[in-house]
Amino acid sequence: QGAAAIANSLRGTAGLTELGLEGNQLGPRLPDALQGLTQLRSLRLRNNALTSVPIPMLSMLRQLDLEENTPELAEFLSEFLLDEEAEAAKRKHCREGLRLVTLAWTAYGVLDMPLARRYCEQAGSRMAKADAMPGEHAKVQELREAIERRDGALGKEFKSDKDPAQIMKGESIERAVLKINGGGTDVSLFAQQIGDQGAISFSKALKESSVLAWIDLTNNDIGPLGATHLAAALEGKTALNTLWLPYNKIGDEGVTALSRMLSTNTSLAKLDLASNGLSAKGAEVLVHTLKANPSLRELRLSMNYIGNEGATAVAMQLKALRDLQELDLAGCGVEREGSQAIVKELRFHQGLTAGRLIF
Repeated sequence: QGAAAIANSLRGTAGLTELGLEGNQLGPRLPDALQGLTQLRSLRLRNNALTSVPIPMLSMLRQLDLEENTPELAEFLSEFLLDEEAEAAKRKHCREGLRLVTLAWTAYGVLDMPLARRYCEQAGSRMAKADAMPGEHAKVQELREAIERRDGALGKEFKSDKDPAQIMKGESIERAVLKINGGGTDVSLFAQQIGDQGAISFSKALKESSVLAWIDLTNNDIGPLGATHLAAALEGKTALNTLWLPYNKIGDEGVTALSRMLSTNTSLAKLDLASNGLSAKGAEVLVHTLKANPSLRELRLSMNYIGNEGATAVAMQLKALRDLQELDLAGCGVEREGSQAIVKELRFHQGLTAGRLIF
């Protein structure tokens, strides 16, 4: 009662930060009125037969003297300290988890995906130890889903040398893949310089699409390896209507792989392979396959040095390509012999006569 009276009289006293109540037999518990002294920072309660102390006071005070009280108080304080240590450890794990999430997003931003995945896993482990709130777990989950989307778009093998142009390339592939996965029917990676590795990553998404009709991969530094993966991914895609692959470097090897794909695709209407390093041999393989594709309306092979031999091979298949309306052989080294072979076949090809023939 005396302690309560003192506390009530001191309540609201500005500046009181220290109070000594040693040896006053206040136990077994402190008066509630003492908890109202919120300005206190130091409280001496030695030798007061106390069995417990309000937990809010333990958290509020910087100094608290509880020596020479009861065994029950000693046990209470021991449990409290253990709980406090456990809570402190959880808070530490949570802080470290959030720090790792930040590091993971930084790695994600520069396409260092192995490092981003490692930080994400470590962050998830820390949050589990912290028994974190749903909001903290949600941050890790958001990161994990973003990494999985990018892995699906680029492949886990895709690595960046942190060059800004390469980072833009990777993000372009990711956007294209997300569009395909969302059911898009057309996709463009025009002049993104994705190279063979980018084409391989892109091909993984193409395999899963059954509705993609229009693909533009103009000027992307794609070679035979990338073309081979693209061809494998596009096999049997009956919805494919347009395929633009000009200004790459697929060569005869790449066009041979594409030809195998085109033998299973009878819906293709437009094909552009301009400036791809094709020879007469590559052109011959291609048009031999295309004769089984009566729906082809546009074929562009400009700036591939196929010469008279290649032009003659094309001419021999014109009759089978009855729907062809545009044929571009500009800059292909076609001279009089090749030109005459094509003109000769035009007599049997009404669509091309009325359309466009460039050589």
